[in-house]
Amino acid sequence: MKKVLFPGSFDPITFGHMDVISQALKVFDKVIVCVMVNSNKKDFTFSLEERVSLIKELYKDEPKVEVIFTDKKITATNMAIKNGTSSIIKGLRNVTDFAYEFEQAKLNFEISDSKVNTIAFFASPSKTVISSSAVKELYSLNIDISAYAPQLVINALSKKIRRETDED
Repeated sequence: MKKVLFPGSFDPITFGHMDVISQALKVFDKVIVCVMVNSNKKDFTFSLEERVSLIKELYKDEPKVEVIFTDKKITATNMAIKNGTSSIIKGLRNVTDFAYEFEQAKLNFEISDSKVNTIAFFASPSKTVISSSAVKELYSLNIDISAYAPQLVINALSKKIRRETDED
C-alpha cells in the first residue's frame, strides 16, 4: 500500500488543504493527515482536539484518509517513519511557498538520513489565495468565506471568532 503523510497545523482546515488531499488520493492508496504542533505559531484558534475532530468529520466517509495527531514537538519525518511511509506531501500556492518548502524538503531529507522524501502538489488555480490565517481574518471581518472553507469549519469559526459589526 502506497501511503503518504500530510503534516500541518490545519488551524483550520481549508479548501486549499482539501485540494492537496484530493490530489494525493489520485496518487496514493492512503493519505495520513497529521495534525501537528507548529512551534512557529503561538496562538491557535482551535485546540488540537478540535482540529482533529473537524478533519475527521470532513473525511468520515473516505476510508483512504486517516487522521492522526501529535502534541509533541516531533519532526514530520519522524511521524512519517513512525507511520510506515517514506513520503511527505506539501501544497504549493506560490513562489514563497516553493522557496520555504524547498528548504524544508532538503532539511527533512537530511535529518531522516535519506529515508523521507517530500512531494509537492501545486494548488489548483482557484485555491492559491487560501490560507488558514486569511480564512480566519476574512471571517472576523464579516466577509463570506464559503469559497475558502467548508460549512463545518465556518460553523466552528462562528463559535470561536468575534465578527466585526457596524456598531464596532
